Amino acid sequence: MRWWVLSVFVLSGCLLDKVVPAHGDGAAPKTVQAPNLPVDVFETLKAPADAKLELCEANAEHPLFPDDADRLTKELCQDIKPGAPPVNVTGLNDLLKLLGLDFKDPNGGNGVGGNPGFAILGHSSALTARKVTSITPTVFVFTPPPADGSRPKGYVFLAYDPGEEFV
Repeated sequence: MRWWVLSVFVLSGCLLDKVVPAHGDGAAPKTVQAPNLPVDVFETLKAPADAKLELCEANAEHPLFPDDADRLTKELCQDIKPGAPPVNVTGLNDLLKLLGLDFKDPNGGNGVGGNPGFAILGHSSALTARKVTSITPTVFVFTPPPADGSRPKGYVFLAYDPGEEFV
């Protein structure tokens, strides 16, 4: 199974310039031009090993790296520590377990008994709409909120479309 872990990003002017062709003086274009998107969006991504090398590159701004990083980076980069066992994620179940979102009791309830919370969506207006159906729904898996309604500590949220190759 090939999969990619994508970080959330905000379209900035420089990224937007790569997707939408320039249209002059900054005013709204008279016509809307088609975006310059590759046929295969995965070709723009680095190979998994190269992406991990970049993700796990420590710098002086984070003296406790990866332990002071965001949850995903912290978990995926633990193996850069001397003597640490390799982090081996080969599929969705491995990733869910790594993030503490694995289902401990397959017969248990939603967000109880050690299980994460989850929601299923059979329609979409997102970029993955062409692959989301009632047969291949988008699945959201997340840290369940505490019963007392307080803010969960270490909240993790993962979205997955079975028809796509990324989470």
